[in-house]
Amino acid sequence: MNYYENNAEYGFCQSFFAPDEYILWRGKHTGKAVGNDIATVPVGILFLTFAIFWTVTATVIGGAFGLFGLPFIAVGAYLVFGKRAVDRGTKYVITNYKIYRCRRGRVDMIDLETLPSMRVVSGKDGIGSIYFGEHHYYRGGDRRYGMVFSIDSVENIAEVQRIISDAIRK
Repeated sequence: MNYYENNAEYGFCQSFFAPDEYILWRGKHTGKAVGNDIATVPVGILFLTFAIFWTVTATVIGGAFGLFGLPFIAVGAYLVFGKRAVDRGTKYVITNYKIYRCRRGRVDMIDLETLPSMRVVSGKDGIGSIYFGEHHYYRGGDRRYGMVFSIDSVENIAEVQRIISDAIRK
């Protein structure tokens, strides 16, 4: 049973399928900010505003010296607009064996048998994210958090979580 319907959009993972593997769910990143992404927008706006102000001021005062502010404007624009625009093309496929993610042309996969614990973040509209296997690490004396894998900003996140839980139990 391999319901694929010759859909080229989700064909990124078909070559990795086992003979008896089939799709349970497939979806895309909605492009909306969920969870930790929400915090980057106000920070990005402040950063971008300051970078533009600094660049314009430096250009008026020192001419070409203002060019050094352009990379900071690019970073600010990415924080406000870029991440969601880039991640909007991310696609996900859940099968009876694995979860596949195609982000920026790179395919990542994780086995359901060895799936770490999951944390679900959901908005009022049902759009949410699932984070798998969060871990702690230290950098420069500060405690930081990372994750092993995630399904970010998809519609009806409760259904996606249920499909994963049901697949793990089988």
